[in-house]
Amino acid sequence: MKTTKEDKWKTTGSSIVESTRIPNVDNIFLLFGKIREPRAEFKCRPYEQCLSDIAVTHSPRYLIDMNLGVDENIFAKMNTDYESFRSNGNCIPFVRKYYKDLAKAKGKTEMPWWMEDATSVNLQFIADIDKEKRSELISRGIILFPEIVKGDYKRFSLWLCTRHSIISPYVRDHFSAGGCCVAIDGDELCEPCCHIVGTVIEHSQQIVDILENIDSSFYHEVLDAWQCEPSPDHMVELWLGTIYKHLPKLKDFEDVILSRKQHILTYTKTRN
Repeated sequence: MKTTKEDKWKTTGSSIVESTRIPNVDNIFLLFGKIREPRAEFKCRPYEQCLSDIAVTHSPRYLIDMNLGVDENIFAKMNTDYESFRSNGNCIPFVRKYYKDLAKAKGKTEMPWWMEDATSVNLQFIADIDKEKRSELISRGIILFPEIVKGDYKRFSLWLCTRHSIISPYVRDHFSAGGCCVAIDGDELCEPCCHIVGTVIEHSQQIVDILENIDSSFYHEVLDAWQCEPSPDHMVELWLGTIYKHLPKLKDFEDVILSRKQHILTYTKTRN
């Protein structure tokens, strides 16, 4: 039962996970009461017929609207039904995909932060984490979101926040700030390159290591970010092919990236 003192038939419902549901209860009806002067009003409907959407307080919860049409509930929007949804045992990824696809169809860059895997309870700034961890995050970001190399940091910023509880007020500074790159790993380049090229080369050893030894968790992140199912045995080649489309200049440095050399001075002199 739900009650309100306001003149509306909408409220926040229970968790979508339904961890406290009593076993062997096949059907649930929702009794909703508007308790207000000069008289109280009540409506009663099957539970699933008045669940309009999903929102979050401390966990994903249904939104209730007692005036929904027959095909206007959240399950109709997700092309499923209440019984199938609640009993599949995997509702969070299902809902997460629905909202990501919905955002994509609208041309928006969004990530449902409340449905990611467990992360820190506190938000922190990327400048406050240790250098090694920051380097790893940048490498993983370049893998997941190759559009970074052309200055598009939207998905990377959302990923930092939703996946790692990290905020970066000046994302560009980690990739392309400062104009041209004149040295990498302490070695002066014979010819300056754009800063983002230097950033990718600087992280190339770590990037290749991650891709050649990819774990199951990060592989599934790649599936989600790339919107395809790459072979675990060809991750480096697939990543290179994708990033070259965004920044063709990187192809000139392919042998450096693949060999994971720490010093590239000899390489640049040879090319000149």
